[in-house]
Amino acid sequence: MSGDKIFPRNLTARAALAASKVIGNPVTTMMESGVANCFPGLEFDVRILDCRFFPGLVFQFIVPPKYPAPDAIPNQHGARLLYTDYLLDPMLPETSREPWVQNLLDQYGGPLATTFMSGRWYLDWIEQNGRRLPMRDTQGNYLDGYTVWRLVRGLEAGRVEIGIERRDPPAPGPAQVVVLSGYRRQYVNAAGLFDEAFRPGEFTQSMCNPWTHDFRDCACHYWASNHPDVVTGGPLMSDNPSDARDPAAAQRLDWLRRRDGSSEVSASATIAENRVYQIDHYEINQSWEKLPFVLEGHEIDRPYRPPLPKWGEPHQDAAWLIRELENELAGMEMALVIEYLYALFSLRHPDEATDPAWPSLADDLRAVRQSILMVAVGEMTHLRWVNQMLWLLDRAGINPGWHYTPVVSWSNRIRIADRATRLAPLTPDVLKDFVQLERPSGYLTGVYEKCVATLKDEKYPRAVFEIALRIDGEGGEHYRNFCNVQRILSKYPRDAHGEYPYLRSVTPQSTPETRAALAEFDAIRRYLASAYNAEARGDMPGADKGITDARAAMVRLQASAEQLAQQGLGIPFLDPRS
Repeated sequence: MSGDKIFPRNLTARAALAASKVIGNPVTTMMESGVANCFPGLEFDVRILDCRFFPGLVFQFIVPPKYPAPDAIPNQHGARLLYTDYLLDPMLPETSREPWVQNLLDQYGGPLATTFMSGRWYLDWIEQNGRRLPMRDTQGNYLDGYTVWRLVRGLEAGRVEIGIERRDPPAPGPAQVVVLSGYRRQYVNAAGLFDEAFRPGEFTQSMCNPWTHDFRDCACHYWASNHPDVVTGGPLMSDNPSDARDPAAAQRLDWLRRRDGSSEVSASATIAENRVYQIDHYEINQSWEKLPFVLEGHEIDRPYRPPLPKWGEPHQDAAWLIRELENELAGMEMALVIEYLYALFSLRHPDEATDPAWPSLADDLRAVRQSILMVAVGEMTHLRWVNQMLWLLDRAGINPGWHYTPVVSWSNRIRIADRATRLAPLTPDVLKDFVQLERPSGYLTGVYEKCVATLKDEKYPRAVFEIALRIDGEGGEHYRNFCNVQRILSKYPRDAHGEYPYLRSVTPQSTPETRAALAEFDAIRRYLASAYNAEARGDMPGADKGITDARAAMVRLQASAEQLAQQGLGIPFLDPRS
């Protein structure tokens, strides 16, 4: 570190900088993307790091079997010494002048060369900083391997002394204990890489063998990036018209299903129900490589061709671009936030789903509400990005005489797909309208085309162009979310009174309570405007304060909106004061 700048000192950090520039290098190639907990069978097992915690020795942490055999050897759990491995240990070079290094080399190459070759040797105690930790409980029972590992894991860097006991002495008598003194091994060396004492394959040696069994059976679903659960069959939408497929009409399929006609049906709701149609262990061992790749939730059955970008006609000049951002796009994003939030609060809370006729309604409402909230948050993020585009254009001096002012409002003249902004419960017709809006070929897809086409010009900051591209490309995710909502809610028909079991009867009303909620909404917009203005000036503490205040107000607004909706009161977001 030099001054306020941090330089990457290890090879992994330097590789990360280079990898970000390599096309096709996935994020899962980085160590921080690994699952790396303590469950054998995942990408790697961090407990292996501590198997070599003491220089020259290799331990294995063993837990007692849940159902031991009647003739099983007793007391096999704990940290068992597997073997000595000191000849190429980087902590024990023969040329070292450190007394502790030479003492260990003398012991390993001398009497201990044969001592550890017979019998079962286990870690008996650890001593550091004057405190000895026995590997037994207060009743004298040996600790299991997990507990011993946690004790070893908690050792500090520095001097450590250990005692290793033979649990099967050849003759009765005092316990045979070997005492060794050294230093606790560090996980990484001076270059920032794993210590060279760890051999190739050690981090994965505790995984299932064959690994495909774990891939098939992992009930904790830890294969998030590699093992899809439910997918959409057929190709993605691309630039090839013959590839086009509407996800709203596509079936959701179990990815591990047998690829035959009887299994090409919609996935069931539980793992157990899907299990009977899935491939078994012998099948996945022989044909795991035939499982299709999945991209954006779709199984890919042919080489994927991404859709070609469609550029609109650019604006005449920067002034026209800025007017569109200020007067149309920012307001449109805010209008979408309002519509989606109102639709969200028109849905019943899962706790309100008590009708025994619909046992799955509570879970469905949780999924649906989360999906709609994600879309609303996405539109709020777009509003922030439009403001960021504006202040970056101001910093670059693109339009002399114009200066950035935060835009967090909308006007009644803003129309969405030739209709005015509206507040409506999430009925099937309203949901269908949302799907059509966000459809890849729908209205929202093209609203940023002129903006993107203009920003392609090299006179504009590259960062502004990339933000516009990102906004323009996120509609597909919103579309898929609304398609999922449509699919989930489609199984709930109207009741005898013409009402849907998932909807509240909510109408916008002006009452003291709704006006208070409206004031909270106005406060959110003021906080956001303050944050955006501060960030535009480079005042990051001021921006952080504005965002923090806005988030606190959002939490209050959400709680208030839920309470009001339960009483049939909708917040009149379109009231003239807002």
